[in-house]
Amino acid sequence: MKVLVISNMYPGKSSYLGIFIKQQVEDMENEGLSTIKVVKNRKGSIAYVPFILKNIFYLLLGSYDIVHAYYGFHSALFAAIVKRRPLIITFVGSDAVKEPSRNKVYRILQRFVVSRANHIIAVSSKIRDILISDLGADSDRISVITFGIDFDLFKPIPQARAREKLGFPSDKKLVLFPSNPQRIEKRFDIFNRAVELLQKENHNIMPVILSNNRRPYSEVPLVMNACDVLVLTSDSEGSPTVIKEALACNLPIVSVDVGDAREVIKDATNCYICQQEPVNIAERIKLVLNNGIRTAGRNNIKYLSSKKITSEIMEVYREII
Repeated sequence: MKVLVISNMYPGKSSYLGIFIKQQVEDMENEGLSTIKVVKNRKGSIAYVPFILKNIFYLLLGSYDIVHAYYGFHSALFAAIVKRRPLIITFVGSDAVKEPSRNKVYRILQRFVVSRANHIIAVSSKIRDILISDLGADSDRISVITFGIDFDLFKPIPQARAREKLGFPSDKKLVLFPSNPQRIEKRFDIFNRAVELLQKENHNIMPVILSNNRRPYSEVPLVMNACDVLVLTSDSEGSPTVIKEALACNLPIVSVDVGDAREVIKDATNCYICQQEPVNIAERIKLVLNNGIRTAGRNNIKYLSSKKITSEIMEVYREII
């Protein structure tokens, strides 16, 4: 079986953006799947030119059995028009939640690609419900399959060892912001205000920013093990992978109620859902720090192993051929 993978959301050499898509594709390749990858991994609108040209070339002339497009009409439009082979579309979050509301054209294009898909994968039940109610997806042709976690990479290690390797101070309470502050939708402004409120009471609190171009992805587990709490303040998410990675490292979490964060966190010890408001977030962070314990969330998310998720996607492929 050969799959033509199309995505406008693929990481470059110094970016985490779309890393979960790259990992999922590589996991399937490790299971023996043959792929052709047509991806946009550079910033800027001009990068769409070679991306579109490659799309057209491989869709018309390539040899493949299935097209799997990641991220709505931006990746699936030409595949939906040409439609030489079965089409699967994975919606990751904003492509279902934010993009259709931008303007009528975006909404029409999203509804078009949804109507042309043989099967749709939604990364959370919330995204599935939006696709059905707002974009006309057929409930019989949609599955909820999120992105898996590499439990060999993301695992607990002693905090002191992680801090020593990274050169982090041993006497500070480290509060992790897990994204690029320049991405407005991640709401670094809210995170920063919450930390400022805490620092008025406790000068030992120090923010840590996990953003593009600062550290290689292989060091992300070290950062998570070095920190005391991860704080997610985004306006919207589909199925935030960073929440699962943190739980795999037993890092406590304070998160706004976005995507499937509430569902994934569930009853994990010392993890809290909060309002998207600095005072409430600061209160939850303070509660985590005062508790002074790691979570045991790793045991709650074994069902999210990358091997299991890969198996579920491969089964979808087999069903539609």
